[in-house]
Amino acid sequence: MTVKSQVTMKDIAREAGVSRAAVSHALNERYKSVFLTEKTRKHIKIVARRMGYVPNEIARSMVSGRTRTVAYIDNDLGRHDYSGRILSGIMQTASANGHNTKLFSYNEDPIERITNEIVRQRVSGVICRVVIGGDDFKVLAEILKRYMIPLVSMVNNQEPDGIFVVSDDKNGVIRAIEYLHGLGHRRIAMVGRNLKEMDSPRSDGFKSGIKKFRLNCEDLITECNKETFSGAMQKLMAMPPGKRPTAIFCTTDPLAMKVLQLLYDMEIKVPDMVSVIGFGGMNMCELASPSLTTITQPFEEMGRRACQEILKLIGSGRKEYFAERQKIILPVKLTIRNSAGPVKN
Repeated sequence: MTVKSQVTMKDIAREAGVSRAAVSHALNERYKSVFLTEKTRKHIKIVARRMGYVPNEIARSMVSGRTRTVAYIDNDLGRHDYSGRILSGIMQTASANGHNTKLFSYNEDPIERITNEIVRQRVSGVICRVVIGGDDFKVLAEILKRYMIPLVSMVNNQEPDGIFVVSDDKNGVIRAIEYLHGLGHRRIAMVGRNLKEMDSPRSDGFKSGIKKFRLNCEDLITECNKETFSGAMQKLMAMPPGKRPTAIFCTTDPLAMKVLQLLYDMEIKVPDMVSVIGFGGMNMCELASPSLTTITQPFEEMGRRACQEILKLIGSGRKEYFAERQKIILPVKLTIRNSAGPVKN
């Protein structure tokens, strides 16, 4: 069996009876810059289609210095459904605009290695949705800036200048507190990991919410990690009546699921004895028992908007991608299910 070689512009020019330059201008939509009639342009495209011509993106990248590829950095790929929903929004938008998506997982690899690989592969732009430590994010931003590769971040608490596409976490938490307050709750706890670093907008939202409704709940702010979670929750629920929380706001849905399980193990009924609200809007919320009331983030829309912004930067030809800080905040919504209910005497 003979392997068919790839059709080149020179082959098309020979078949169409025109110069290679005419083929290049016609196929790359540059025919207006030279004397090329509409009839000739259509003839060249018909010949190219008949011959099965496919553009050589590697050759194009050698000329432009860039591939038509958007890099996506995440450390949750495959772990939680929200990363897939964000990625779906990115890939659909990139594909609709003639770009591919390249995935980079930020886990054990140093950020310099990932960034150098991005530069080596001539990526056109980068979307970052991982909570990278402050120094690492600065390294990422500075290296990309040096090579004029635009960056869009999807993390709320990063500091360097640039474009950020995030959800309205702070007002989402205030909405959760408002809902619980309307159900009669006055002792509302917040449970989360790395509250000062990872979840600062959500921490700010909780503090603003309890202040808005004049709730004395500062002593119920509970920071924990994998090792201290069980002990922290048992301590919280061991408080005497009157001081014990009647509702718990969790900074993420996975954490809220763990809270539901622990309360079940402690024979504390939800929502009869305590209400629970999560944050995220992950698919698992509907499968919980009871189903989880949560603040829902627009993950697909976040991915679409982040990709739209990076494509704008790629196509703008700007010489400075990090000139100013611009935060694009997308609204969240309260999704009411069965894990939160009115206070019972």
